[in-house]
Amino acid sequence: MQSNLLQYLLNQHLKGSCSPAELVLLESWYLSISKESSRPTTGDNLEGLKEEIWLNIIQQITLPEPSTEILPVKVETKKSSLWPKLRLAAAVLVLAFTAGLIYRLNNQVSPILLSTVSPPKQNVNKASLVLPNGQEIILNERNSVVTVTDQKLIYQDGSSSAMPRYSSNSDRINEKNQNLDNPKNSTSLISAIIPRGSTYNIILPDGTKVWLNAYSTLKFPPSFANGTPRNVYLEGEAYFEVAKDKAHPFTITTSRQRVEVLGTHFNISCYKDDEHTKTALLEGKIRLRALGSKEEIIIAPGELATLGEDGLKVEQSDVELSIAWKSGYFSFHDSSLEDVMRQISRWYNVEVTYLDDRLRKKTFSGEVSRYEDISRLLNAIKNTGAVNFEMTGRKILVVN
Repeated sequence: MQSNLLQYLLNQHLKGSCSPAELVLLESWYLSISKESSRPTTGDNLEGLKEEIWLNIIQQITLPEPSTEILPVKVETKKSSLWPKLRLAAAVLVLAFTAGLIYRLNNQVSPILLSTVSPPKQNVNKASLVLPNGQEIILNERNSVVTVTDQKLIYQDGSSSAMPRYSSNSDRINEKNQNLDNPKNSTSLISAIIPRGSTYNIILPDGTKVWLNAYSTLKFPPSFANGTPRNVYLEGEAYFEVAKDKAHPFTITTSRQRVEVLGTHFNISCYKDDEHTKTALLEGKIRLRALGSKEEIIIAPGELATLGEDGLKVEQSDVELSIAWKSGYFSFHDSSLEDVMRQISRWYNVEVTYLDDRLRKKTFSGEVSRYEDISRLLNAIKNTGAVNFEMTGRKILVVN
């Protein structure tokens, strides 16, 4: 391909202006370069092959110097599974192609490229609030952020609506009618409910920002005034940016654990059908305790706490992977197919079954946009040769 045409295509892709035809041409060029190498793509020489392909790219075109003006901030925090030791080169390739899906089995590595053709915009801002008296409020779908107060709802576009008046079992929320170990028995709480295939950002009365992932529920008081405890309850997954208030610690209770913070940024994943509850800390410090246990641990930034039947463990981790969903990505790192399909199920609202339970344990790594059409995503996984899929309506059967 002529270098001036290649430069044009890359620039178009960086601007997000590539047509489907231009994208096919760009991907075909990349694949043709990768095929020029005579080396087999096995684990022992994969790194050398990557370097060889990159040198071929350099020979065909002089790429502009990487800078923060060219590369979006999100690229700096992402790790491409295909190019772990060529960070700058990887950043350009991520922009041009999106990181592929990799399947690892018996030391074999098979990269699969997914194109970045944008699918039609999807309405993913569905959410509702359920008041303590059972009344439901459907949140504005034209917005993705709402501030909740005891008087009104305020959306990011400046529009607002009055909060309906309601009677509850208690005029004042206190520790007695907030059952910390069993939120189902707590009264006077508002429930923010996010269905499958949606996300929403709820700003609580104290200014705490909560990004709720698909199929999640957050319970919280309508007001934190007059000494109301800052206690909330989570089922599903959420990223928190807690408003600082040293006099009033912020507590998140899940079905397995309780987290206490003063002001920090972190992610909690606690879906009922997951084997583990995972807490990733990005900033600040949090105190964590498993329900039913008196032992507490302190988590520092960059650490991931995993709680399951085998107990609680803390390890250093790339915590940015834990919040990839917040930026619109699925991010897998040696994830079991079962975990991959659970995330797909919650986002695309599909039911997944397995012909053979042994398929659940196959592992995958990679990063894929959550806005890909599901058929393209499943096709990418199928092309690894590891599994196949039979899809009927919203039901997916995983087969050999």
